Amino acid sequence: MSADGSEESTTDGEPRGPVGNAGRESDDSPERPGSLAADLGFLAAGLGVASAGLPWTSALPFTPVASVQPEPAAFALAATVAFLARRRGLVDRRGALVAGAFAVLFGATAFAALVLPAATGTGAAVGIGVPAGFALAALALAFAVADYAGVDANGLGARARTTGLVVGVAFGGLVVAALVASVVRGAIGVLPAPALASTVAGQAASAVGLGLAALAFVALSGREWTYLDVRFDRRAAAWTVGGLVGMFVVLVAASAATRALGVSGATHSTVEQIRAAPLLGLALVPVSLFLVGPGEELLMRNVVQKGLYEAFSRRGAIVVGCVVFTLVHLPAYASTGGGPAAVGTTLARLFAVSLVLAVVYERTDSVVAAALAHGGYDAVQFAWVYVAVSSP
Repeated sequence: MSADGSEESTTDGEPRGPVGNAGRESDDSPERPGSLAADLGFLAAGLGVASAGLPWTSALPFTPVASVQPEPAAFALAATVAFLARRRGLVDRRGALVAGAFAVLFGATAFAALVLPAATGTGAAVGIGVPAGFALAALALAFAVADYAGVDANGLGARARTTGLVVGVAFGGLVVAALVASVVRGAIGVLPAPALASTVAGQAASAVGLGLAALAFVALSGREWTYLDVRFDRRAAAWTVGGLVGMFVVLVAASAATRALGVSGATHSTVEQIRAAPLLGLALVPVSLFLVGPGEELLMRNVVQKGLYEAFSRRGAIVVGCVVFTLVHLPAYASTGGGPAAVGTTLARLFAVSLVLAVVYERTDSVVAAALAHGGYDAVQFAWVYVAVSSP
């Protein structure tokens, strides 16, 4: 948004924040030696080469040479060379695409190392090099995209500050949600109420806590309450239905892919609770629709994603926002004791589902549409688990 509240646009009509084109170098110059994005990409890819010396997994096809895993080392080294060529001005910005392509292959190798032990049934250990490599591959890819787009030092700084802010808000929201849920569960615990009531109340209170964190951000940042995109019309309704259908398409496709790989996904801790107490599934249907969907979307879309608009293009904000959304769900899946492959594939599916929600919000500028799609998605799954568990 610009200073007067209007959105700036790029030449292709895509809205940008105040950084927008000011954080971009001119595309008229084919060679930009010494760009900060290329420097940082070179560093990330170089560290990726070093990460190949950490423990990965014996499930990868090639045997380590001098304790270095060949596959990630080769792709990371290729990305490093491409970034070096960009730094020296030996290639034009298309060299950033080459670096990005090798960063993708580096990240794909890390993902393969994560799932292959389970897919092949070897049960091989997954070492620290895998998550380190995946993170470095993601950074290298991000810097390759920035280099190709011509983002200068000011633009990178603005993006880093904004990303840090929204990550802090997102995880701060988790803390607020946990505190509110703890207080409510404690109050319920002193009453002669069944355990089911405590669980439902805790889930509801957690969702309310996320919403309160979003409201606190708006108030403390000095924004007007109109910052909250509480609107709904026919277009938003259509996108809500389309988003709900899209999320289940992603779910079915992802489930088929994991079955084909022979990898079972991690189970959310709430699903485990429903299996122990089936009525919880029914009780959580209205909670999902009226509290969880609105609470999460108010924070993750109307605050996190919209906040990213101030420094990223809308497409970039969608991707970064979905990464943040996925990371804040990591504790819920990791706590169930699933293996690395199960957690990794489940987070990949969650990222894909969150992309659908992000697009619904971006296309409608309606947090109501995203909340209804999100709440409906969770409600249907909880109802389905109830039916599955209760069936003889």
